[in-house]
Amino acid sequence: MAFSDLLVFVIFVGVVGAVIYGVMLASKSIDAGVASTKESLKARGLDVSATGVSMRSDKRFDRQDYLDATQRYVPSFDSLPVAYPPAPSTFIRAHSASQ
Repeated sequence: MAFSDLLVFVIFVGVVGAVIYGVMLASKSIDAGVASTKESLKARGLDVSATGVSMRSDKRFDRQDYLDATQRYVPSFDSLPVAYPPAPSTFIRAHSASQ
């Protein structure tokens, strides 16, 4: 084994090690950024977890508030058309053999 082969091997192992170390540092940096963002959102009232997002609210809804909020997006019957157009007929005409 020549000296140049050993030198190339050491350089190769060094480059691969540096790439692995860089990926590990980037991963830790991204994890720290995500944790920081989650904490800042939690301070503002949003809790992010693996199952979803929950929002803190200072107000408790009673039944009337809930009905008002849910019916806001439901169209009233007054805005519906008075009559729907009739459905197309599906009658089958019987033809006699004499025609």
